[in-house]
Amino acid sequence: MNNNINLSDNNDPRNIHLFMSLKIGSYSYKSIDNIFCFFKSINNVMHLVFATENNSIVSFNLLKNEKINEIKNAHHYLISNIRYYLEENIKRDLILSISCDDRNIKLWDAKSWVCITNIFNAYLDGLLLSACLLINSNYRYIISSNCNYEGGESIKVFDFMGNSINEINESNYSTY
Repeated sequence: MNNNINLSDNNDPRNIHLFMSLKIGSYSYKSIDNIFCFFKSINNVMHLVFATENNSIVSFNLLKNEKINEIKNAHHYLISNIRYYLEENIKRDLILSISCDDRNIKLWDAKSWVCITNIFNAYLDGLLLSACLLINSNYRYIISSNCNYEGGESIKVFDFMGNSINEINESNYSTY
């Protein structure tokens, strides 16, 4: 395994360079090529987190070239997005995952891999297109977008408990 990591300025992601060759056979998951995120955790672990064909989420330690954890059946259907966020005020790494087809949004603590929030069936019809977190010292929100079966789109805002706070105008413009 060849690792060469330069973390000269951790505050500027443009200055982080990673060159790595994982050993062939070091993991045998059937990952979904475009559903992953890479981050350096608050405890300095270099993570690769990705979705698999069997609806699982796998966390992989890039420096040790080993699996950290696997959440089997994290969603009922194919996972369509995984994103990393740092909740800086309480020093917590978060993973947000969504499944377009089951319309579920899940928020995971990336240290314990416990599901903090599960927004089941965020929309009653259509597809869950995307979701993101909006976090600062005063508030924490989950924002999501949907395309319903009639062709309209909407945005919903949830708190971290999964309660719907607001629904923003439905339109025919892309919210994705």
